[in-house]
Amino acid sequence: MAQTKNCETCGQLFSRHGKDSATQWADRAYCSLQCSNDGKKDKPPHLRFWEQAGVSDGNRCWKWHGTTDQNGYGRIAFRTKAIKAHRVSFEMRYGPIPDEMVICHTCDNPNCVNPNHLFADTQAANMQDASRKGRLNPKSLNNLRPGKVGHNGAGPKSNGEIRHGG
Repeated sequence: MAQTKNCETCGQLFSRHGKDSATQWADRAYCSLQCSNDGKKDKPPHLRFWEQAGVSDGNRCWKWHGTTDQNGYGRIAFRTKAIKAHRVSFEMRYGPIPDEMVICHTCDNPNCVNPNHLFADTQAANMQDASRKGRLNPKSLNNLRPGKVGHNGAGPKSNGEIRHGG
């Protein structure tokens, strides 16, 4: 008689595949790939975070072992969108991200999710920091110069003044 159990997502009874080893059968929790994917999406990102975070001793970078985007930032799928893993790490340690703020890395490693390496700042400050460190085209500073109050771009400060904190 075939072994059966209930799917953790839909509750449907499913049978052991003939090719399943005892370990594979013990680990199998879903009747289909679709239910497996749906079940993972329902698990909150902060719980799935620890499955992919390469936690290390000391103050070294924690390498993200899960999916990454084209820029190397870790990503966690949640419902219909993907969340950046370093943002999940920041919120777990420090609480909600303030409005109009981005999460920056002191280590400049987009794959790092160590909350000790993360801080909140404005996008403009993040881009100025990246430009000062040579990670952006120097001409991009033209887009960061203060313009009218509340706006960036083509303002009165020169690139040299911005680079040197003027």
